Amino acid sequence: MTHLGLVWLMLHELHHFEMGHFEFAGRLCLTEAHAPSSFGVVSRAKSQPSPALAQIDADDLPKVEPCLEMQADHDAIEMLIDAYALSKGGRSPSPNQQPK
Repeated sequence: MTHLGLVWLMLHELHHFEMGHFEFAGRLCLTEAHAPSSFGVVSRAKSQPSPALAQIDADDLPKVEPCLEMQADHDAIEMLIDAYALSKGGRSPSPNQQPK
């Protein structure tokens, strides 16, 4: 079960990267940790606010991070379910196929 959890975590973070969430949010850290690690001189520079976030209404800003997390969660779960189905002799549904 630990292996499965680590695989899911790696897929989750990979999808953050693939969907551009790090650039969008303007940081490179695990948001779940709430405290980015410091790595010497590189981390001493002030991070610049993301231009994309500057365009979002202040009332909507608290909704951005949960939305990004749900996107990464969804894609990681979908990949694990597809891999499980294939390992059990099933086949991956086509992207246009509707579930029954």
